[in-house]
Amino acid sequence: MIYLASQSPRRSQILQDANISFEILISSAEEEFNDAHSVADNAKRLALVKAKAALEKIERESRQYLPILSADTIVAVDGNMLGKPKDAAEARDMLKLLSNRQHSVVTGVALVDREKKFHTISVETLLYFKKLEEQEIENYISTNEPYDKAGGISSQGGAKKFITKVIGSRSNVLGLPLEESLDLLKRAKVYS
Repeated sequence: MIYLASQSPRRSQILQDANISFEILISSAEEEFNDAHSVADNAKRLALVKAKAALEKIERESRQYLPILSADTIVAVDGNMLGKPKDAAEARDMLKLLSNRQHSVVTGVALVDREKKFHTISVETLLYFKKLEEQEIENYISTNEPYDKAGGISSQGGAKKFITKVIGSRSNVLGLPLEESLDLLKRAKVYS
């Protein structure tokens, strides 16, 4: 059993499908990019910030200690990091930027093991989008999908039809690279 320091339904589903027992532990953490660091370093750092906030919450609330798994996903184009769009205008701009080109989906995963040691990894997947028509963009941003996802894209939802090619981990695109996360859990002797 672990704590999942994420409220992402996609991450929960990935762990459920892998038969990993977990309890969701929500904690607040600032999600700001540091442009002086790489996309991978930002993703790992943000996942670590979430894990540390979850650990502080456990200690503050005197909860039973369980290992903590957290993740943060960043979409990037030419090294420019895209967070979650704040509004329709920002979602529109992001989709126009992603149209007809390759972009990276980088997820940082952090684990606090049984000895409260921190472990981090990052995984990059390349996505290719078709050329998006204005109406496709407008139809997509009129849904709720873009506003709680990095880059404004829900690759398992409405944006799935925009993807022409995936190179790398498909579960990473959903927010948690499963094979690599299982390996991290095994190396930390949290999962066998």
